Amino acid sequence: LANGYVKARTGDSTTDEVVLSGSSGGVFDGIFNYQKPSPNNYLTAGNSYWTMTPAGYYNPFGAAYWGAHLFLIYPTGHLDDANANNAYALRPVINVRSDVTVSGDGTMQNPYTFSLT
Repeated sequence: LANGYVKARTGDSTTDEVVLSGSSGGVFDGIFNYQKPSPNNYLTAGNSYWTMTPAGYYNPFGAAYWGAHLFLIYPTGHLDDANANNAYALRPVINVRSDVTVSGDGTMQNPYTFSLT
């Protein structure tokens, strides 16, 4: 903390963090990987947003193009991949140490505040 502000780098969440937070994975039926909704996961935001985890560079389902793909969270909370040229939101995260107390709810009226315990 410096002058009441957190001076830390931010980043996007990783796919591992999303799964560990309770997002359900998929069920592979031999052809497709069907993703299960996770509406009660605290990372479910009601809109799609990227993670920082690459899914690979490939040609999905025999499409005419090859492209870079990243994992993202869909509005229902399920995790899937999409071509990186799509426009989706970002939800930056910061990691705080265990000796930091967080208060507030993140709104403009009651922003998050951090203090050392």
